[in-house]
Amino acid sequence: MISSRIPSASRVLIAPLNWGLGHATRCIPIIRELINNKCELTIASDGAPLELLKEEFPKLKFLTLPSYNVSYKYGSLATNVIVQSPKMAMVYRKENSLIKEWYKKEKWDVIISDCRYGVYHKEAKNILVTHQLNLQFDKSATSFMANTVNRQFFKSFQEIWVPDYEDHRLSGALSQLPKQENVHYLGGLSRMYPQRLPQKYDITVILSGPEPSRTTFENKLWNLLSETDYKIAWVRGIEEEWDKQHNNITMHNRVGTSILNQLLNSSNIVISRTGYTTVMDLDALNKRAILIPTPGQGEQEYLGKWLESHPLFTIEQEAELDNIILQLEKLIPS
Repeated sequence: MISSRIPSASRVLIAPLNWGLGHATRCIPIIRELINNKCELTIASDGAPLELLKEEFPKLKFLTLPSYNVSYKYGSLATNVIVQSPKMAMVYRKENSLIKEWYKKEKWDVIISDCRYGVYHKEAKNILVTHQLNLQFDKSATSFMANTVNRQFFKSFQEIWVPDYEDHRLSGALSQLPKQENVHYLGGLSRMYPQRLPQKYDITVILSGPEPSRTTFENKLWNLLSETDYKIAWVRGIEEEWDKQHNNITMHNRVGTSILNQLLNSSNIVISRTGYTTVMDLDALNKRAILIPTPGQGEQEYLGKWLESHPLFTIEQEAELDNIILQLEKLIPS
C-alpha cells in the first residue's frame, strides 16, 4: 500500500515530529517500504526520535530540525498548546525555512511529514502522515477551533496518509472525515511483529510521555507492583542506557525495536499509556494490555473511552490505579 503510492527510485525526505517516540516509530515501517522500493532517503527530526532512527537506519542520511519543546505546565494538553502557540508558530516557520534552504541542494521528489506541518515544499509531492483528522476534546468549542486550525495546515499537502483501518478504526472518530480523494488509509503501522517465544514475563510495563507525568505514573506503578511476585520487564522510556535487576523486575531505561519486540512477545500482559502508536503495536501483536490514559491529554482520554469495547484491552484511570492488581489477578493465569 505504501510503496504503491511512491514512484520507484524517488528522492524522499521523511520527517517525524518529536512529540514522544510514537511518530518516529510508526514511520519505521514506512521507511522500510521506501528502502524496498529503491528510494533515496533522508530523515529529518530532532531529539530522541532522531537518535532512535539513526540507530535503526545507520546508513541513511540525517538532518536536524528545530525542536518544538512543548512543556507541560498545565493539566490540559489543549491549554499547554494554546499558551505555547506563539513559540510553536515560530518553530513552524523555522522548519519551513530550513526545508526551502535544503531543497535547493536535495531536490526531493517526495516529502513525507508525520505531523510536522512546516515540512513541505511547493515543488515536491507533499504527504502528511496523521490519524488526527478530527481532534477530540471535552469541550465542543475547543474541538471546533482546534480542527479549524488543523485543517488549514492540511492544505499544504497533496495527500494525507492515515495510519488506521478505514473499515474498523483503532482511533475511532479521530481519523474520521467525510470522504476525500486525497485521504488514504494505510492500515495499522507498527514496527512490531509476532514471534512465538516462551512467556518469560507476566507483565511488560512501558512508560512514556512528557514529564512530570511520566515519573508520577512510574512511581505509582512501582509502589503497586514492586512487591508482587509477578515477573516484570520494566521499560522506563528515558534516554540513559542501562539495565538493572530489582527482585522480580528487570529494568531497562531504553530498548531498541528488536529487544522491545521480544519483551512484548514474551509477556502475558502489557501495562502502558493509551498512546496511539502503542495501541497499533499491541493490535499488531494481538497482545492483551491494561491501558491508562494520561490525565489531561484529550486524545488519550478519548482513545480510552473508544477502546473500552476492544477485546484485547482493559482501560483503567490513573486516579483508580489500585484496580490494576484486581485486573492482573483476572488476566494472568495462576
